[in-house]
Order: sequence, then C-alpha cells, then structure tokens
Amino acid sequence: MLSVKEVLERIMNIVRQRGYETETYSNHLIIYDSEFKVDITVIDDNIIIVESRDFPKDKIRIVKVREMIEKDDIELLRLLNLD
Repeated sequence: MLSVKEVLERIMNIVRQRGYETETYSNHLIIYDSEFKVDITVIDDNIIIVESRDFPKDKIRIVKVREMIEKDDIELLRLLNLD
C-alpha cells in the first residue's frame, strides 16, 4: 500500500496540472481556488474529504485509501468533484 505522503503527492500532482492551488501538510492536503476549497485528510486507511463550495453547505465523504489508489486520474478528479 502507498504511504500517506505518496497518496497526497499523487492527488497534488493531478490537481496542480489542472491549475488548482494546493497546500500540503503531513497527513493533510488543501486544494482551492477562488470558488471552492477541498480538504483531504488521511487517517489510517481512510481519506476524509471535506468540500466547501456553497458555504455553509459543506460535503463530507470518507473513502478508503485503497479505492483512491485504484482510480485513474479522471476518476480521481470526479471523486474530488474537480472534473
């Protein structure tokens, strides 16, 4: 299985290619632009995704790391609602 750092780096590389801004911490990644923010936190084998678009209507999803790793780039962007 990929390490937390490898999972976050993969996501970060894909979204940066799309022109989004990112901030990375030890187990946390923030993706944003002027209209939204997506917080991704990796805890054990879970990824918690908090999507903030129409404040205060945040969406929270929990995905298994394994599911995230198995997705190709396009599926990953869809999962993050960035397609």
